[in-house]
Amino acid sequence: AAVGVLLMSVYGNFTGAGASTQRAVIMFVFYLGAQVSGREYDRPTALAAAGAWILLRSPIQLFQCGFQLSMLSVAGLLFFEEEQQRKRRRGRNQKKTMGKRIWETFGPGLFIQAFTLPATLYWFSEIPVYGSFLNLLVLPLMPAVLLSGAGGMLLACVWPGGGSFLFAPAYYILHLYEGLCRLCQKLPFFKLVCGAPSPATLGIYYGALVLFFVCRFGWKKGKEILEKGGLLTGAAAAALALGAMFYPAFTNGGSPGETALCFLFGKNAPLRVTFLDVGQGDCAVIRAPSGFTCMIDGGSSSKTQVGTYRILPFLKNRGIGRLDLLILTHMDADHINGAEEILADQKNGIPVGRLLMSETSLAGERGSRLAKTALKNGTKVSAVCRGQVLKAGDLALTCLWPYPGGFSEDENQNSLVFRLEYGDFSALFTGDLEGEAEAAFLDTGISGGAVQILKAGHHGSKGATSDAFLDAVQPFLAVLSYGEGNRYGHPSPVTLLRLKNHGVSWIGTGERGAVTAKTDGTKMWIFPYLAEAGKPPS
Repeated sequence: AAVGVLLMSVYGNFTGAGASTQRAVIMFVFYLGAQVSGREYDRPTALAAAGAWILLRSPIQLFQCGFQLSMLSVAGLLFFEEEQQRKRRRGRNQKKTMGKRIWETFGPGLFIQAFTLPATLYWFSEIPVYGSFLNLLVLPLMPAVLLSGAGGMLLACVWPGGGSFLFAPAYYILHLYEGLCRLCQKLPFFKLVCGAPSPATLGIYYGALVLFFVCRFGWKKGKEILEKGGLLTGAAAAALALGAMFYPAFTNGGSPGETALCFLFGKNAPLRVTFLDVGQGDCAVIRAPSGFTCMIDGGSSSKTQVGTYRILPFLKNRGIGRLDLLILTHMDADHINGAEEILADQKNGIPVGRLLMSETSLAGERGSRLAKTALKNGTKVSAVCRGQVLKAGDLALTCLWPYPGGFSEDENQNSLVFRLEYGDFSALFTGDLEGEAEAAFLDTGISGGAVQILKAGHHGSKGATSDAFLDAVQPFLAVLSYGEGNRYGHPSPVTLLRLKNHGVSWIGTGERGAVTAKTDGTKMWIFPYLAEAGKPPS
């Protein structure tokens, strides 16, 4: 027993002593202790002791993904085994029918899913639909993989050729696993992007789960409560929570709470416009009540792999599993490199329905390469110019710039400019428009007049957002997208002074993080991610 504990402890330290490893080692110690002392091994007690020990050493583990999923998975297995033991005690499992065999095969996975589903969504915002089925195919061959790998490593120490021979079974089995995963990726509903559930949803779901199992296994009054409708109430609460968790997956990011409130009070569901904090770059996500989702630009010159590590996590966290439209104002890296990542890896990320670029961008080398990547992955590609209008329900996006053929050879001067309209609400997205192009844009006379929100041009540089431009568009709020402490000095003090002189409030992603505007078409609410000077967000 002492040798076993020592070996497990050494193994745990070698593997980094993560929360799941610590939990396994502690439960193993309890098991050995029970065997040595001749007492019964109580797994729930061992699990509780493991959790208590881990939290005593590091309380922050309570809020870590690994700890939560490890504890919940084992709890699900323990409750499944308790259910099976109850049936055996009542003599229900004496004869092995086909139904019982199927239940014994799929039951553990279902119980684990029941316990871990909300936590999985909270941390990853999506669930692999065929995960449980794949586990049934993967687990039976895992002993062969472990034996082949361990044997190969030992033999390779004295005979490298023989080690390679022993590695062969593990090699081919792992390739089989990879093939199965790739096959599942091609199936419909391979994954559901549901977004992160709200704290209220988590509380309702786990409250219902605890109520059910306490009544069924632990509480003497449980039977009475179940008979009086406690089971029905718990089931209804769990169903409500499940509906809330899966609702965004079928509405492309819809909020069940907002939808219900709007239905009850006869209000329109809000339009959301979020200006992401991507460092020194640009990215705005527009989500209409209908589920239509558009992203304007997506790139950064200060954040590495901004698409993979910042834009995609945001989209999935909001339950957005598809971009209906992606608009790239011009081909500067700080506007498109994150979008490139999303377009290139739509199988593992999210699909993009349509890509819009200017004619000059599409004709250029980088734009042409990007278009080929998009088409290869099933995204339609179109060129757009001044005067074209895109509609999705009550939402309208009008392209105001540039002319067909472009304005100049400068990428910034050819930036696409779009006006968003939803009821009485309007917003203007200007890319990196500045200088002569900005003046020429005003000369066209189609700025559309006053707007509620202006995405200031070129990250707030002094060459953009001129006095004449502010006189023409008269924004209530200017949003400046830039990285804190960037080497370009954005936003320029000159631009900030102009905004102040015109009575325009401004907010920057560099200091306040992502900025979200919500509107029902009449009123507007602004929610910066970070508070300012100790004040709560607006």
